[in-house]
Amino acid sequence: MSWVAALLYNFSTPSSAAFVYVCAAMMQGVLHVQLILNHYCKRFYTKEEHHSMDYYRAMIEANLNITCPVWMDWFHGGLNFHHEHHCFPRLPRNRMREVSSMIREICKTHNVHYDECSFSTALRRTLINMFQKSKQFTEATAS
Repeated sequence: MSWVAALLYNFSTPSSAAFVYVCAAMMQGVLHVQLILNHYCKRFYTKEEHHSMDYYRAMIEANLNITCPVWMDWFHGGLNFHHEHHCFPRLPRNRMREVSSMIREICKTHNVHYDECSFSTALRRTLINMFQKSKQFTEATAS
């Protein structure tokens, strides 16, 4: 955190430092929402379930892709292709759409569900899943 203070200290006015900090925080929020949507709308596995699954199945079923037009890929920074990102973490973002058809075929061949939906559907699914998990937690801790 001290590096942030040192960076902001170098701005000529407190208002310009505050502006940069607020812009950075908003962009960080967008990234955080995308990561939450890609993972937290999915079922949570127990440790035993996770260890009994093969690596590929666990990797694909742990997240989902966000569908969007090509011109919106920049907004997601490639994280809309989260299956592809997990399979090929160093793959350039401009190749994700191309590789998605290959991953889709592999999933089909091995009967693995290739989950994808719109941003709004992912948001709704995430909120429902988090509500259900919090309800389970409060019920478990209440007794």
